[in-house]
Amino acid sequence: MLGFEAKPHLRTVVASLDLSSAYNRVDHDELLNIFCKLDITPVYGLFYKGFLEDRIFRVRCGNAFSKWKKESCGTPQGTISSPLLFLIYMEDFLRSTLPAAERMRIAMAMYADDLTVWKTGLDITQMAQDLSEFISNSVDPWVVSHNMLLSVQKCHSFLFSQYYRDCKPCIILNGIKLSYGSDCDHSYLCLLGVHLDSRLSFLHHLAYMRQKAGLRLHQLSRVSNTIYGLDQADLVTMYIAYIRSILEYVAPVWYQCMSQISISKLQILQN
Repeated sequence: MLGFEAKPHLRTVVASLDLSSAYNRVDHDELLNIFCKLDITPVYGLFYKGFLEDRIFRVRCGNAFSKWKKESCGTPQGTISSPLLFLIYMEDFLRSTLPAAERMRIAMAMYADDLTVWKTGLDITQMAQDLSEFISNSVDPWVVSHNMLLSVQKCHSFLFSQYYRDCKPCIILNGIKLSYGSDCDHSYLCLLGVHLDSRLSFLHHLAYMRQKAGLRLHQLSRVSNTIYGLDQADLVTMYIAYIRSILEYVAPVWYQCMSQISISKLQILQN
């Protein structure tokens, strides 16, 4: 797991990158060009060309209306095609950056507009330099050329290591050093709602789950009065959707890494 099982233990340097307002910045012309590059039936390209071209909008504030404006970028909000169009747009990013990532032995993972890159090894300083070079020479040029924007304030670096005394990595983006960790204490990295600490003990994620589920459990107790509250079937439904969903979110990832003491704390909350 991230080199922890190796002897000696390896370190993993991570950069979590945030695309600012990604769905709203999809360039229509560039998207249609990507349709032509991919092995997609031409009729779909023609359909989405007609779907995206000459879209206009205006803003209403009370009884006042703005002038009509032409929409040249962004996936149409509220349509079922919006996520699909964005994934097709980002597929071009993978084709453009994967060769460099493989050459530098850098791994990448992407979920919608959340991008994470990392490298595992022994030399923290060198790995941080490699990630900085990869982001500056491969990621950022594609982002700029495709009308995207990396929000430096929301991009973070992190280190997974079994050693407390390891130095923190210095990853540079556009001349700015990325902040270490997702919180003000620099103690964890939040990826897709999971709080990851440097040793993968998931203690921060445990505290997060207990706080959030405990608050919702208190709220549920206020509607469980035997006289005027909800019946048992409705309470069970609310518990499954409102509380148990927190405790089971990506459980296969963190459950096997938590100690029995941590698991027992969750069991007490669930009971």
